[in-house]
Amino acid sequence: MVPHVELVHKSDNRFGLFITKNMELDARRCRGRTKDPIAADHEANLRTLEAATLKWLTTFGNVTTELVLLYDRGHHSQLGEYVCLETDFVIGTPDYPDRFGELKISGSPREAMRWARKQLRKRVEIGSRRWPHVKALCICIWMPFKPGDDAWHDKIFDVSDIGSIVSDNLADRDMECYVFSGIRIMETLIKADLLTAEFPAQIFKSFDLMRNPLANHPLEIPGFALSSAFDSIVDSD
Repeated sequence: MVPHVELVHKSDNRFGLFITKNMELDARRCRGRTKDPIAADHEANLRTLEAATLKWLTTFGNVTTELVLLYDRGHHSQLGEYVCLETDFVIGTPDYPDRFGELKISGSPREAMRWARKQLRKRVEIGSRRWPHVKALCICIWMPFKPGDDAWHDKIFDVSDIGSIVSDNLADRDMECYVFSGIRIMETLIKADLLTAEFPAQIFKSFDLMRNPLANHPLEIPGFALSSAFDSIVDSD
């Protein structure tokens, strides 16, 4: 008997229930914690870049970003009867997927691909129960947030290679990973009207602020200098 494994649209009620239960559990775990608004701004920019890139990928071949890998866990838990594994993109059809895809945006391609491989291995292991042929594809966008930090010395693929990469059948390879320049990707997305011309400066600025929140604030307030702060304290004796 083939295990119950399927690809469903994100509008599927089972996925909606799974997400709702996940959010409830996360809310209980994070109760009382506060979020860093500066880090949240940078995360929002990363999500914007990710969404624009995924939308662009759907213009190549049979690529969709709205499918979720769902399987029966075999028992009920706090999260319900089914497990849902989100996929950044799928190449193929819901009934016959060719590859599960993961998109990573990072200043460290090596670290990003390590996590991507871990996620993809899990999806391929589950998916191959129904589709023994299914493969995996990782696309990593290298964002040089800190020049010289974790420099990538291996091959950086040209943006023009994307079409052939997503259409390659990977007949003899279970998983492939490709690194692209974030600068070149953003230039392409701007030309495709998927990002604004101001976005590159915006995302680099949000990273700098996240790393150094004081970078955008003056150290000296008019009429007050840190260097002479103690001189202004009145002796109470």
